[in-house]
Amino acid sequence: MAAGFGLLALMVRAGGTEVSSWALIPGELLAGAGMGIALRDRVLRLPRRAHPSTPAVVDTTLLTLVPLALAFLAVFRLQYRARELPAH
Repeated sequence: MAAGFGLLALMVRAGGTEVSSWALIPGELLAGAGMGIALRDRVLRLPRRAHPSTPAVVDTTLLTLVPLALAFLAVFRLQYRARELPAH
């Protein structure tokens, strides 16, 4: 998951204003796969126990809410208006 977010950051930094949404797909897939593996591991392990474990529930919640909160905060770093491209 962290590798995917790192790849996304690297691609955005390298691409600047010219980066397209299609160019971000590899990083998004890697980050999404990492999140899916982490959540699947917790969800599949939880029902095997006799009773729900509080640490497993907390971990699963944090693995879901922390990236969502970071994405929410990252939105505020974006510019409010799109830049105008120079005339050719």
